[in-house]
Amino acid sequence: FDEIAGGVVIRWGSIERDLALLDIDNVFVKRLWKSIKYEEIYLHACDRISQARAGIARYLASYNNRRPHQSLDGRTPDTICLNYPPLAAAA
Repeated sequence: FDEIAGGVVIRWGSIERDLALLDIDNVFVKRLWKSIKYEEIYLHACDRISQARAGIARYLASYNNRRPHQSLDGRTPDTICLNYPPLAAAA
C-alpha cells in the first residue's frame, strides 16, 4: 500500500521487496565471509595487514576465476558475469 507522509509517497511494497533483497544479499555475504575465514585466514598466519589483504585478494580471484560453483552448474562467477572462458581449475 502507499502512504503519504509530508508530501512524499511511500510505496511500502517496494520497500519490503528491497528489504527482502538486502536479506538475501546479507546471507550471501555471510557465506562468502565464512568461506574466506575457513579457507584462507585460518590456514595462513599473517604478520602484517598487507599480507592478509594479499591473501584475501588471491582467494577472491580464485573464487571468481577458477573455482567452479555448484549453484552455477559448475561454472565460475566470472564466466557467468563477464562471459569469459574459465581459467584452469584450482587444485
